[in-house]
Amino acid sequence: MFPIIVRCNMICGRNHSETTVTGCSDALINMCSSFFDQVFLSFIDVKFLQCIKISSRSQAHNTRREGLAGGAFWGDEAGMALRLLPGVRLVAATHNPGKARELDALLDGRFDVVTAGALGLPEPDETEQTFAGNALLKARAAANASGMIALADDSGLSVAALDGAPGIFSARWAGPARDFGHAMRLVEQRLAEADDRNPAAWFTSALAVAWPDGPAVVVEGRVDGALTFPPRGDKGFGYDPIFMAAGETLTFGELDPMRKETMSHRTRAFAKLKAALID
Repeated sequence: MFPIIVRCNMICGRNHSETTVTGCSDALINMCSSFFDQVFLSFIDVKFLQCIKISSRSQAHNTRREGLAGGAFWGDEAGMALRLLPGVRLVAATHNPGKARELDALLDGRFDVVTAGALGLPEPDETEQTFAGNALLKARAAANASGMIALADDSGLSVAALDGAPGIFSARWAGPARDFGHAMRLVEQRLAEADDRNPAAWFTSALAVAWPDGPAVVVEGRVDGALTFPPRGDKGFGYDPIFMAAGETLTFGELDPMRKETMSHRTRAFAKLKAALID
């Protein structure tokens, strides 16, 4: 069994933050359910378990099936579900202009958005081993530094023949100068050197929303496709010019941004976030 870190101060009235519990997660769910029938427990990675209050137990199970990756837990007010209200000011925890534009388009004018770059917030070191972990790290850093609710994305390209690389290191392959031309050449080079030349690849996006010194929610979206060389198109950013989504003949770098938005990994992640916190 993995040790499970539990936040249950709203369950029994005492602060058991950082309490380590070893045991079956189902038993823990039953324990929590004996106090509140509207508590849903969800995982960040495999090792960390926290509590989320949502409107009904059945809705909790539906959210679980839809892929809520965890990280949300009770706020300070019992009986209040986590919500993002229209018009609230959000920090988009990014210094990447292309990513900032996509996040702004996804939010569709519902919120007053300012970027971490515009606020001069430092970029935290991405020390986690998953997209969800790094998104959560960035959201919490921006929320705590700014005192505002923060939205963060961690995303990247994974290539089947490269055992999922560059994956969470996608940005680092571009180097300090964020030269994605170099990064795409590196992917092509590594693929040529691989025993398996399978061009299958996928983009993953993890989106995290964090409240200052408070709860957080993380979701993931993915789009599958294949690599193509040489790079084509200049409408996207990052690895877009070498990626074709399944069923498409144009790369993400060639697609009209509105067309890309209908199928992208970030759009799919946002649909889950919207269902959990906005709708």
